[in-house]
Amino acid sequence: MRGHLVKFDEDTLNTFLKTPVVLEEGENLCTYSKFALLRPDPQELAAKLCIPGRGFELNADGLALKILRKNMTTLA
Repeated sequence: MRGHLVKFDEDTLNTFLKTPVVLEEGENLCTYSKFALLRPDPQELAAKLCIPGRGFELNADGLALKILRKNMTTLA
Protein backbone atom coordinates (compact mmCIF):
# COMPACT_ATOMS: atom_id res chain seq x y z
CA MET A 1 0.00 0.00 0.00
CA ARG A 2 3.04 2.23 -0.03
CA GLY A 3 2.33 5.44 -1.86
CA HIS A 4 -1.45 4.91 -1.91
CA LEU A 5 -3.96 6.83 0.17
CA VAL A 6 -6.09 4.48 2.26
CA LYS A 7 -9.15 6.14 3.76
CA PHE A 8 -10.79 4.90 6.94
CA ASP A 9 -13.65 7.37 7.11
CA GLU A 10 -17.26 6.37 7.72
CA ASP A 11 -18.38 6.53 4.09
CA THR A 12 -15.43 4.49 2.78
CA LEU A 13 -15.86 1.77 5.43
CA ASN A 14 -19.60 1.53 4.84
CA THR A 15 -19.04 1.27 1.09
CA PHE A 16 -16.43 -1.46 1.57
CA LEU A 17 -18.65 -3.40 4.00
CA LYS A 18 -21.74 -2.78 1.85
CA THR A 19 -23.58 -1.40 4.88
CA PRO A 20 -24.92 2.01 3.92
CA VAL A 21 -25.98 4.32 6.71
CA VAL A 22 -29.68 5.05 6.41
CA LEU A 23 -30.76 8.17 8.24
CA GLU A 24 -34.36 9.00 9.02
CA GLU A 25 -35.66 12.28 7.65
CA GLY A 26 -34.23 15.17 9.65
CA GLU A 27 -31.47 13.10 11.32
CA ASN A 28 -27.84 13.97 10.87
CA LEU A 29 -26.21 11.23 12.99
CA CYS A 30 -26.52 7.45 12.86
CA THR A 31 -27.74 5.55 15.91
CA TYR A 32 -24.26 4.60 17.12
CA SER A 33 -23.02 8.18 16.83
CA LYS A 34 -25.96 9.42 18.88
CA PHE A 35 -25.26 6.76 21.53
CA ALA A 36 -21.56 7.66 21.60
CA LEU A 37 -22.43 11.28 22.38
CA LEU A 38 -24.52 10.28 25.41
CA ARG A 39 -22.91 10.22 28.81
CA PRO A 40 -24.78 7.35 30.50
CA ASP A 41 -24.71 7.06 34.28
CA PRO A 42 -22.10 4.40 35.21
CA GLN A 43 -24.15 3.20 38.17
CA GLU A 44 -27.19 2.68 35.96
CA LEU A 45 -25.12 0.70 33.45
CA ALA A 46 -23.60 -1.45 36.20
CA ALA A 47 -27.05 -2.15 37.65
CA LYS A 48 -28.28 -3.41 34.27
CA LEU A 49 -25.19 -5.35 33.18
CA CYS A 50 -23.54 -6.70 36.33
CA ILE A 51 -24.17 -9.40 38.88
CA PRO A 52 -25.60 -7.75 42.03
CA GLY A 53 -22.79 -6.43 44.21
CA ARG A 54 -20.32 -6.21 41.32
CA GLY A 55 -19.53 -3.32 39.02
CA PHE A 56 -16.87 -1.35 37.20
CA GLU A 57 -13.14 -1.66 37.68
CA LEU A 58 -11.82 1.77 38.55
CA ASN A 59 -8.82 3.65 37.19
CA ALA A 60 -6.17 5.37 39.35
CA ASP A 61 -8.41 8.44 39.70
CA GLY A 62 -11.32 6.35 40.97
CA LEU A 63 -13.37 6.74 37.79
CA ALA A 64 -15.23 3.88 36.10
CA LEU A 65 -12.90 2.20 33.59
CA LYS A 66 -14.29 -1.16 32.50
CA ILE A 67 -16.55 -4.04 33.49
CA LEU A 68 -14.88 -7.43 33.64
CA ARG A 69 -16.68 -10.26 31.89
CA LYS A 70 -16.75 -12.30 35.12
CA ASN A 71 -18.76 -9.51 36.77
CA MET A 72 -21.44 -9.43 34.06
CA THR A 73 -24.70 -11.35 34.03
CA THR A 74 -25.06 -14.16 31.52
CA LEU A 75 -27.57 -12.15 29.48
CA ALA A 76 -25.17 -9.19 29.24
